[in-house]
Amino acid sequence: MKTKVSCKQFYQLISWILALMIFTVLATEQRFSEFEQRVFNVVMAPQLSAEERWQELVQLKNEPESELPGNKALLLMQQCRLAYRHNFGDQAGILQQSAALQQLAGYQQGAAAYVKCQQYEATALDHTERIFERGYQAYHALNNTDVTLMHMWLAYDYANEALEAGYTDEGIEAINRSLNIAQYNQLPEWEGESLGVLAVLQSVLKLYDEALETSSQALAIITSPLIERNLLLNRGYILTQAKKFDDAIALYQTLLQSTEGQDRRLFLMAGANMSGIYNEQNKLDENLALTEKLVAEAELEGDDYLWSHAAMARAYALLEAGDKDAARSLFSRSKVWFENNDVLMPLSESLVNWAHLLYRKGLYQDAYDALLESKLLKTQTDEARRTQDALLSNAVLATEQQRRTLLLVQQAHERDRALLTQKQLEQRLWLIVIIATIMLSAAIFYAYYRLRHAHSLLEEKNQQLDYESNHDPLTKVFNRRYFNQFMRSKLVASNDALLLLMDIDFFKKVNDTYGHHAGDQVLQIVSKRLASRLRNGDCIVRWGGEEFLLYIDRPADINNCQILIQRLLAEVEGSPIKLDDAELKVTVSIGFAYVQLTTQAELEQQLMQIDSFLYQAKQQGRNRAVGLFSGDTKAQLPTVITSSPAPA
Repeated sequence: MKTKVSCKQFYQLISWILALMIFTVLATEQRFSEFEQRVFNVVMAPQLSAEERWQELVQLKNEPESELPGNKALLLMQQCRLAYRHNFGDQAGILQQSAALQQLAGYQQGAAAYVKCQQYEATALDHTERIFERGYQAYHALNNTDVTLMHMWLAYDYANEALEAGYTDEGIEAINRSLNIAQYNQLPEWEGESLGVLAVLQSVLKLYDEALETSSQALAIITSPLIERNLLLNRGYILTQAKKFDDAIALYQTLLQSTEGQDRRLFLMAGANMSGIYNEQNKLDENLALTEKLVAEAELEGDDYLWSHAAMARAYALLEAGDKDAARSLFSRSKVWFENNDVLMPLSESLVNWAHLLYRKGLYQDAYDALLESKLLKTQTDEARRTQDALLSNAVLATEQQRRTLLLVQQAHERDRALLTQKQLEQRLWLIVIIATIMLSAAIFYAYYRLRHAHSLLEEKNQQLDYESNHDPLTKVFNRRYFNQFMRSKLVASNDALLLLMDIDFFKKVNDTYGHHAGDQVLQIVSKRLASRLRNGDCIVRWGGEEFLLYIDRPADINNCQILIQRLLAEVEGSPIKLDDAELKVTVSIGFAYVQLTTQAELEQQLMQIDSFLYQAKQQGRNRAVGLFSGDTKAQLPTVITSSPAPA
């Protein structure tokens, strides 16, 4: 008896088969090869010294699999890591070999291993301004040629670097990448450490319940006592940020008991965190006893970094107890170490806390001096952050150029395929003429149709690639790459223009309260409202995050510029944005300048200026614009424009 299969059942079967094939491909892409597993076992073996790991890697270079571009890059990256961390081997030679990877067939889109090696070099030379930039470039240079272990390693490193630099969203994306690969390859220790980093990133976003749950998952799968203690230290930090002080104290007390006399470094870190809670809760006696022990242990350890943190905690406790001279002496010695080692941001925050404590104790002049010093340090760290952002912008541009190159290669590949299809159709046409003259008309029509179709597909693909390379995928407005191309012609023409840099007010609060989907809706709606006020020759660009840059070409006069700015403010503020279950009133702050640009340097200078005006608009209450209608910044004070009703 025959069983009939319906069309619906047939399509369901095909769908299941395709889904299984896709899953198999994805799983294969996430799984280590045998060679990668051997490399991982060597570099992670706790029983091997650095020299022994080096020799094992040298032996692996003799394996035939090491000649594959991805495996070669992996080995060189690990050799570079050992060489710079332990100061042995031919460091310069390894760096040159990593650079040469870009010339290998099949490895033409950039070498993540080479940039990562440059980061190890910058770390060894203490070039702190380059470390994060190189980490960003290495992570974003990863491509299909790089093996899975390389993806996991660089993703984990970049997640930690992004966490320290404040790039939380990118850090979460990277650590999830590391976590997924670790889970596929059944690496519980790496999975646990990745979950630990994810938990801290979640706490930065104030998702404390999720962070504590993630931390619990990490502790449940870790077997290494050292990693477990580090995860517990991070958990204590999360509990402290969540204001769960009793739970944090209980955890730190457990850590102090388990590390005393065995792991003095972890003991001091846990103790310093616990001292902060005691100080917050005004537990003076407990804090005095704890900080006295911390300073003694730090002196035994001989680590200036740990001693400075312990001494600063002790200074707070002594000042609370009324021992002003001893407190001042300890704080000053600790402050000198922070200054000499350029650890300025934590020092700035510590000076603010110190000033508040001095004020409570009636030491008003000392409190004023501490606040003034903190302000100077804050200015210095802000300048350093702007320098880092500028370096990161260069890294972003380099990465975007690589992606553009990849798009052009793909576009050329599509053209080659279309030409091949065209040649095949022409050959078939001649064969059909020879074999069957009767079918000539039909064959010609068929070939013509296919040829047109191939050209149509190629044109559509070219248009799609051009659009994707020049537009932001979320808001559909132009991106920074297009703006760079757009400005080349504008700089040559030297036309008058109005530049406006605007930022959505309190955008982070929207994401935290309603979720990132709601934030995406706000970005899309605001960009449409702004675009509705522009002319054909103008340009709107998503500058980054919640920032948009507007270029108004040849405005009529200053009065019209003021009217336009008022209309832009009113356009955004005028109608609440309707979400699924809420209505939001959204406003923007604007920095602007009326300019005539002739060089790239002038453009960059004006962009920095309007970024400063945007900051002033934020400081003055938001929902307003601050800027100049003259290129001479010394000639006049900035103009402030508010969202008064726009003229009809």
